[in-house]
Amino acid sequence: MIARLVILAVLTLGLPAVAQEPTLADLRAELAELRGQVQSLRSELVASGTEGYQAVGGVEAIDRMNAMEHRLARLTDQTEQLGNRIDRIVTEAGRRMADFEFRLCEMDTACDLSALTMQDLGRTGSPVPNLGPAMPPADTNRKPTSAGEQSDFDAARQVMASGDFRRAAEMFGAVAQAHAGGALTAEALFLRGAALDGAGDATAAAAAWLEGFAADPDGPRAAESLLGIARVIADEGDPTAACLYLSEIPARFPGTPFAAEAETRLSRLACGDRGLAANDGMDLSGDPADQP
Repeated sequence: MIARLVILAVLTLGLPAVAQEPTLADLRAELAELRGQVQSLRSELVASGTEGYQAVGGVEAIDRMNAMEHRLARLTDQTEQLGNRIDRIVTEAGRRMADFEFRLCEMDTACDLSALTMQDLGRTGSPVPNLGPAMPPADTNRKPTSAGEQSDFDAARQVMASGDFRRAAEMFGAVAQAHAGGALTAEALFLRGAALDGAGDATAAAAAWLEGFAADPDGPRAAESLLGIARVIADEGDPTAACLYLSEIPARFPGTPFAAEAETRLSRLACGDRGLAANDGMDLSGDPADQP
């Protein structure tokens, strides 16, 4: 029994896990279990007396157990440091994203800030929302389109097709307001953003895309909306914030063309080099409102 526990502890500490990516909670649980096994091993060794002590290797066995306990203590400390670092990054990233959402929403009178879904990211005392992976639900679960909503929506599309982007943006905004929560609300908000973008008002377009994403965060336009928001933010001079939005797309919509495009843009913006996975590379200490 003692020899088996020694082998188990050595193998667990010495070999990397390959079956699946462990979560931080998994690592903490495994470390706690290993500490318990080592303590149990010591208890068994004491209870077995001189015969058991010699059977497992005498002084060398004690040295191995001491080394394992020392390494477990170091791993536990590193795990806690990693947890603290993750909490800091999530909190600062959430603050930064909420600030951009507020600034974008400020520019659109139709935008409802309270409806946005990312404001609680990293907020102290609240759980981090599960942002991925999430695929769009089946269309069978969607609400039916009313005749009035469809008529107003089609009229706005015709105006957009004619090239009158400003007027089309106004009409799509009216559709979203008059038929709030309807089957075409998210689509109308997305197309409102596209119309504003076509009219040269990229910042207002990003605000519309943000509201459209909030209206249907798992819908068919969600990933495209995030791509548009990230593009505008990057063009305004903050690639780090753009990276935060882009990184949501592969997590929420893996295997889609939008995920592939997001990966390309993440690479182009050197998001990995900006510290999203590094200790000190991500400088989030400044106030985003002071940046261009």
